[in-house]
Amino acid sequence: TDHRLLRIVYNLKYNVKKDRKSFGHKKVQLTCIEKETIKRKFSEIRESYSTEGKNTEQKYTDLTLQIKEIINQLPKLKEKSENEIIFNDYVRELIQEKLYLKSKKHRSKEERKRLTKLYHKIKEIIKKKKYQLKYKIIEEELKDRGSVKRSEKRLSKHRDWITSLKASTGDKISKRTGLLKLATMYYENLYKNSDISPTCIDNNIGHKEYIENIPALTQSEIRTAGLNGRFGSTRALLLLIRRLASCTAVLSGGVAMVVE
Repeated sequence: TDHRLLRIVYNLKYNVKKDRKSFGHKKVQLTCIEKETIKRKFSEIRESYSTEGKNTEQKYTDLTLQIKEIINQLPKLKEKSENEIIFNDYVRELIQEKLYLKSKKHRSKEERKRLTKLYHKIKEIIKKKKYQLKYKIIEEELKDRGSVKRSEKRLSKHRDWITSLKASTGDKISKRTGLLKLATMYYENLYKNSDISPTCIDNNIGHKEYIENIPALTQSEIRTAGLNGRFGSTRALLLLIRRLASCTAVLSGGVAMVVE
């Protein structure tokens, strides 16, 4: 093939789309009173709903609206994010206190001791919370699917790179810089005997001219052109053409002016 490979190394900061935690419906935990209330309301709909003079579509629409009203009365359960679980209100207060003490220029002996203690305490709490979260995710996957395969994906924070490559010398390279260098050398050797040289490609890019034939505009056409619209690029061009319509001229856009 004559398609050449282009490899670019760059870093981007972007929000990674979160994977769906589950593909089923969220189970809502209702109290006994809530369950009885829902049953009673559904029974009321069944007894009081009249189907007289309604076609199938109207019946479906009416029942759907009433069911949605009942569902909207159910408690809304918002699943906490990982950060909300780890960095709860108590941890946030400790962090704020740590930042306050750290920002002070002149700290007393007690404040220095407190700051050191906060560093260790925050680190210990976060480590413990992360372990609890990991255990909770594994437990959920075992309960729902009987496997921990998906829990590994949920707990993984990065994509795996190629771990190692074998160089021509027979050595195994595992460092990232070495892998990039080896990959670059491989593709350089792959394309070095190609008929298409980089110089030829560079010289041919962006040098083709595109000539568009634009019909000549007469003064009568210029006079009848409407200028009542919003002042944009089109209206500005018409104003410019009117000013230059007294003589024959060729504008930079390739518009030929013909004087009658």
